[in-house]
Amino acid sequence: MKYLFTALCSLICISHATAQEITVSPTGFSGQNDVRTFSLEQAHVTKNPSGLIIRPMESTPVELSRVRAFSFSPASKLLSVLQAGETDTLQAQLFDSRGRALKEFPLEHFSPGDHTLDVTVFDDGRQVVRDNVANFTFLDTDGSRLYSLSNSTGTAGGETVSEFKADRYGRTVVLYNPQIRYDEQTGSRARIVRGEDHLTNLYESPGRVIKGIHITENGSYITVISGREGTDDRILLFDRFGNPIREITTGETVAGTTLTGDAKYLTIFSESRAQVYRVRDLEQIGSTSLRAASVFYAAYYPEDQQILALSGTIDGGEGTGPISGPEVHAIHLAERQIARTRIDFPLSVLNRDRIRIVRREANRYSIEGFNRHMEVQAGF
Repeated sequence: MKYLFTALCSLICISHATAQEITVSPTGFSGQNDVRTFSLEQAHVTKNPSGLIIRPMESTPVELSRVRAFSFSPASKLLSVLQAGETDTLQAQLFDSRGRALKEFPLEHFSPGDHTLDVTVFDDGRQVVRDNVANFTFLDTDGSRLYSLSNSTGTAGGETVSEFKADRYGRTVVLYNPQIRYDEQTGSRARIVRGEDHLTNLYESPGRVIKGIHITENGSYITVISGREGTDDRILLFDRFGNPIREITTGETVAGTTLTGDAKYLTIFSESRAQVYRVRDLEQIGSTSLRAASVFYAAYYPEDQQILALSGTIDGGEGTGPISGPEVHAIHLAERQIARTRIDFPLSVLNRDRIRIVRREANRYSIEGFNRHMEVQAGF
């Protein structure tokens, strides 16, 4: 392992010059959504206090009450809903890209009153349901049960709710315990799921908690952010088999990371700073402070030598809810310039892990994962 300690004097500072142009505009079917409405490819879904309203383009709206959890697939092709029945039962429902019901089936031995209930659905219809703090049930495309796993550590001191992470296609899957209470310390653990009763240890520490895990879209690489009070945060990079590649320690309180698909460049962002490292030799190729309330996403695009960052205050907590003061920042490393623009339409997010910025062509990007899809044009 190679360690990199970032000193203030070594930062590559980017001047706050004005860019020639930076614009953000809502695009596509979701272009008029309010902060409570999200979209499938051809249907709107509105979240309200009692549940969901699905509004297909070509049929009557469907109102669902007693919704305990729901999930959009990564490309907004499917919507999965967990709904409590009239008795103490739980039903899973799957809707297609037009908002039409595809299938409905009972989830036996699940309690609709469990506050830890959660569901993740992939574009091919596979689903993962969490219940009872640390139990995960994997469902096939037809809703049949593949297998269930317990991620409980069984420690006497207890643990927080287990978390599920996967790449966009559900090929690399990680279960982790963010905090595990031992006798005198708080630690954590992460494991890679290979199949039923087949889990591989990825990371374990008796004295450091896991602040976040990020898996690249292609599932090839995993980053783990660990923290401990009174020490610097650490970022650990692994391949999809759990082999360690790099470890980086910075002087920042890390909010998140992104990694290019080829694992050549790692972006680390904190509340008001974004840094880019070349993974091969851990050289910092750029760093900038941002005049922003809070950075909640940043990524580097080497083709344009540009960092794009999103900032604002997510009002709902835990990475969900309306966003106050949203802004987009573009930082050009070669030109040493930075620009930002305010997003002047309502913005909200359901799951911060689903945020992605896709490069379409030189200096043009699409932003996904919000109530509205957006397009960014940034030219220097």
